[in-house]
Amino acid sequence: MVAAGATAMVMLSDKFSKVNKEVRLYEMVMQNEAEPQVAQSLELQAFYGQEERTVEDLATEVTQIKQDFRLYSGIIGAFFGLVIALSLINLSTKRTRKLYEIDDANCVCCGKCFGYCPKNLEE
Repeated sequence: MVAAGATAMVMLSDKFSKVNKEVRLYEMVMQNEAEPQVAQSLELQAFYGQEERTVEDLATEVTQIKQDFRLYSGIIGAFFGLVIALSLINLSTKRTRKLYEIDDANCVCCGKCFGYCPKNLEE
């Protein structure tokens, strides 16, 4: 369960990384580089207006962000898998009562042997 959770979350990490604004900006830049548009969004205009930041710098930053998302998504997925596995183990274990046990042959299910139980009145 732990490995399955970690694997599933690592596979989804690219989709999770799109939450980051730098990753979204990089995708917009790559789309604009592939198909240049006359009307650019404000983000693209701001990016192209900067002189100190290049597409290569943005690409290395996005690569690092995606690696971080992959690592932390794997950790979170492993944690989720562990929680689910422990919950299933907890549900599947049978508990035994140490303090109170009903004698099934003589019990009439009256509410755990209160004073008005017909079996107590016979004594």
